[in-house]
Amino acid sequence: MSEEFQKTMFDAFQMENRAEASRGSGTGLGLTIVKKMVDLMHGTIEVESRLNEGTTFTVRHTVALADETAAGAAKEHAAKADITGLRILLCEDNPINSEIASLMLKNSGAALVDVAVNGRIGIDRYTEHEPYYYDVILMDLRMPELGGIEATKEIRALDRLDAATIPIIAMTADAYSDDVERCLQMGMNAHVSKPVEAEILVRTIAECVANAQEMVGF
Repeated sequence: MSEEFQKTMFDAFQMENRAEASRGSGTGLGLTIVKKMVDLMHGTIEVESRLNEGTTFTVRHTVALADETAAGAAKEHAAKADITGLRILLCEDNPINSEIASLMLKNSGAALVDVAVNGRIGIDRYTEHEPYYYDVILMDLRMPELGGIEATKEIRALDRLDAATIPIIAMTADAYSDDVERCLQMGMNAHVSKPVEAEILVRTIAECVANAQEMVGF
């Protein structure tokens, strides 16, 4: 990579070879997503590159050592937080956030992650399928056209079998106690703060889905 490109390579939608970009090869989000994930692990990423010669990426992050007891507890906890086979509707307008969340969910076993870029499209996706098609809805609060709170209120008011029971989880940077309380009062089941940690997200989804299935007798 050129020295000039290295200055902006972690910015969204940046591609050094514009000829490739014009032919639809790639989106310019790959390195951005990598940097975001490294940041989530509280790590660092270093790059050494010379044009037409090669590139070396070095990622460093701290990993805590666990004793046998802690490892066993972690495995037991992970077994309870199971989202294998779930169909998830993700309402998120930021393409980087939706890409990272989709990767997290699919790597954790989700069968399907449908992405809607605002609440209005999210409602359309939800209603075009039969009841109980989606197991859970992840809802950003701040989206164009229709935000997460408003979309949740519309979903809860729909005349369909799963409208009152489908888990809706706020996934947002609005993380003050008042924000959490407002989400719950408006019909959401839980709140997950951004930047999202995979373990917390998976555990929250698993708990909400289990509670909903118990309510409807699945």
